[in-house]
Parts: sequence; C-alpha cells; structure tokens
Amino acid sequence: MRTTIHHFGEVPPGGLGPADDPFEEKWIYQLRSLAWSAFGNARKVQGDLAAAETAFDMAGSWWEAGSADIGDAFGYEAVLLTLKAPLRTAQRRFPEAIKLLDQAVDLYLDGPPEHRDRHLAGRSLISKAGVLIEKGEAESAILALKKANGLIDPERDPRLLLCLRHNLVDNLSKMGRHTEAAALLPDLQTLAAEQGSTLDRL
Repeated sequence: MRTTIHHFGEVPPGGLGPADDPFEEKWIYQLRSLAWSAFGNARKVQGDLAAAETAFDMAGSWWEAGSADIGDAFGYEAVLLTLKAPLRTAQRRFPEAIKLLDQAVDLYLDGPPEHRDRHLAGRSLISKAGVLIEKGEAESAILALKKANGLIDPERDPRLLLCLRHNLVDNLSKMGRHTEAAALLPDLQTLAAEQGSTLDRL
C-alpha cells in the first residue's frame, strides 16, 4: 500500500521578514532551492530522470548559497532530502536514497528545536522502508516501520498510519512471521474500516 509522502514546508506567518533584513536574499535562495526540488520531484514522477537530476543540482546550488552563514532558516533541509531520495531510488542508487532519508530523520528528531517534528520523522522512515523493500531488505524495512509506528501522529494523517501498519503486516507475513502479523490484524482492520477506501478494506 503506497501513500504520497511529501512535505513542502511553509513560509512563516509573518512572511520572509522586513524588506531591509540583511538575510532576506539568503531566505529567497532557500525558497528557490525548495522550488527546484519540487520541480525535480515532478520531473522524476514524469519519468524524466535526467531533467530531475538537473533540477536537483540547481536546488543544491541555491541551497548552498542560501544557507551559507545563516543555516536553515525555515526547516527546509529535511524536506529537500526527502524530495531527492525518490530520485535516487528511481535511479537504483539505494544506499544514497537511504542516507538522504536517514539524514532527514536525524534533522526531524535531533535538529534545531524549532524544526523538529516527530511525525515527519516517521514519514521519512516509511519512505526509507519503501526503499529497503525495493532493495530486498525486508527485515530492515520492518525495523524502520516499527520505529515509524511510534512517531506518526494519527490526528495529522490517519491514512498514513493505515498505510504504515498495512505494510508492516504485509512484510511480516512475507518473512514468515505470521504470528506477529496476525496479532496486528485486528487494529489494522479497525483502521481500514475507519480511514480506508473500499479497496483498503478489502
């Protein structure tokens, strides 16, 4: 069961800051990096991996220029990492994709306090589990999903929790761990009835 796992960040309620703020140009560079990353992700979805790579190269250049001296103004760094990881997965560069997602998890859990977000760390772990599954490492994927299970906020994204637990049960069963999988089924069935589509419930 797949779900879209992207978080594009937000401009603070007060905007970028005063027009004469000496860091305003750096902030704009960081926004450009985010925009190029979103564009790169769109190109990846279209299957144009070469154009996606070019877009992420641009994103990296803007980020380097925009974060110099002031760091991560809006908490976008983890977002950029999670946007780039699917390209590396599509390119079959699995270790790089996993490294990007691990870095995102670290930032969401242990980065600057104002940018920490346990829920988004959980989302990144679900993405990591997807990469591990494609890489053929189901046991490692199970560990990532179990860790994510304790981080996801069901109030923020109830369907994401459904997808997580579905994938956990699916991978446990494929690994022959049927007793563990069966123990999780009642809660999964309840979630599917409350949050899922007809196909999910099936």
